[in-house]
Amino acid sequence: MTAQALKERLAGKVFKARPAGGGWFRLEYRANGQYFLNTDRGFNSTGTWRVDGSILCTDRPGAPESCGETRAAGDTLYVKRSTAPGEVLKLESD
Repeated sequence: MTAQALKERLAGKVFKARPAGGGWFRLEYRANGQYFLNTDRGFNSTGTWRVDGSILCTDRPGAPESCGETRAAGDTLYVKRSTAPGEVLKLESD
């Protein structure tokens, strides 16, 4: 996937994801490069996002930047998590 195609798939969209450890994440990617993270455990954070080719990177205060290879299958995006080696996060439109 090209960087432009990935940006278009993310910008202005909200996704839900279920990590392997259970629960869920809500991820909102704004067109201006901001993103919002909410979890079922009450954690909320904001940060920035960017793409480099097919790599999606997020950066938020107090955490190291997280980047992962991103692929698409139909309307679903799959991101290889750098913060959970080996885990692929399925992003579904919310």
